[in-house]
Amino acid sequence: MLGRFEGFTDIQWIILKQFLPQSPPKNLKGKPHTPWRKICNSLLWIVATGSRDCDLPKSPN
Repeated sequence: MLGRFEGFTDIQWIILKQFLPQSPPKNLKGKPHTPWRKICNSLLWIVATGSRDCDLPKSPN
């Protein structure tokens, strides 16, 4: 049985985030920027499971 997907650990994230651009400044217009960690965890889930992006589980975060 497969375990639960947890995404990047805090230590892995500290290493990875130094290679990502800074989040854009917050504007009062348009959609807010999705946090990089959420984007990267979603991409990791797609690669790890071989699923499509439309199959991403909905999360409260």
